[in-house]
Amino acid sequence: MCRDWDLIRRMLLAVQGTAMSEETAYYGTAINAARFVDAAHDWDTVAYNVDLMQQGGLAEGIVVRTHFGEAVAMHVGPLLWEGLNFLDLFTPAPVWENVKRRLDRVDGHAPYETLMEWGRHAAT
Repeated sequence: MCRDWDLIRRMLLAVQGTAMSEETAYYGTAINAARFVDAAHDWDTVAYNVDLMQQGGLAEGIVVRTHFGEAVAMHVGPLLWEGLNFLDLFTPAPVWENVKRRLDRVDGHAPYETLMEWGRHAAT
């Protein structure tokens, strides 16, 4: 399993777009990350990327797992400092599309620092 930068960006944008409400007050600006489970991203893939976002300082997150390690619930948010920096750079679609083309050339594998460097270059 590897980082899915497009999925990470989509989750961060969703968290950023969530306003505090009675419904989300318990989690602050957290969202249920299960909404990103689809044909291209199974539970384990989404859970793995939620864990990575938390470890990388992009966003708070929690993945609830069974005793056997199976993800059964996951929430992501609020954004952290690096997540805000990421979105400052990659919210504009043209910048992100440019970086995605570069990611495609390396099979989606690029460290955070490289991604940010590509983004800064694409934004100028």
